[in-house]
Amino acid sequence: MDKQRSIYFQLMVYLALRDIKIRYKQAVFGIAWAVVNPLFQALAISFIFSHYLGQPGKSSYYFLFVYTGFIFWNFFVQSLNASVYTLVGNADLVTKAVFPKEILVYSTLLSKVPDLIIPMILLLFLLPFYHIPFTIAMLWLPYFLVVQFLFTLSLCLLFAWLNVYFRDITALIPLVTMVWLFLTPIAYSMDSMPQIYRSISFFNPMTGIVEGVRAVLLGEGNFASNNFFVLPTLVIALFFFNFILFKKAEKGFADTI
Repeated sequence: MDKQRSIYFQLMVYLALRDIKIRYKQAVFGIAWAVVNPLFQALAISFIFSHYLGQPGKSSYYFLFVYTGFIFWNFFVQSLNASVYTLVGNADLVTKAVFPKEILVYSTLLSKVPDLIIPMILLLFLLPFYHIPFTIAMLWLPYFLVVQFLFTLSLCLLFAWLNVYFRDITALIPLVTMVWLFLTPIAYSMDSMPQIYRSISFFNPMTGIVEGVRAVLLGEGNFASNNFFVLPTLVIALFFFNFILFKKAEKGFADTI
């Protein structure tokens, strides 16, 4: 059993590294795109809001405020977009090889980890330039990274198997994520929302993650008890629910794909 798990783990790592190499092989900037995307998104949003719409919130470092949100949001969306093709794009492996098919989803998400970690490293380097001190609260950052990873994985499992049976999912995801973006405090602060919407929004896991990270890194955001009870409970329940659905749907992959 241990040998078999070792083989599956090696397969997962191999597929993840393969995806990373393919993605950046012909790219001039290579893996630097992991930083460029959220960086320019944050620059554009902060410029527009600060100069034309009025800077939301009272933050003196609105750029970092938005940049932090886009780091986690981009990882989330890019992972969902990639997961849709995880099974249908590896049809030969799905139909001809015997192994847990969730490994394909795990490897896809693992290949997106640099898009989360590298921009986060840049953010930590930027903190001193904005005179933001390193505090003991920042030790909570790994907690939010794990919650983000687990939440994203749960939805990747869901959309991966749904796309095997319903190819409309590829067109649905961009619509869902576009609406979801406006429901998540990426470019605005929770303080600018009415109290009733603030309470409801914490049932959106991305809100709890983004607000929690801002709270521990920037000293802004809501680091409430929701981050310790509602958020992890919701994410863990969602993961196991989608994992069970995936395993049940797995039986028909070879016949349907």
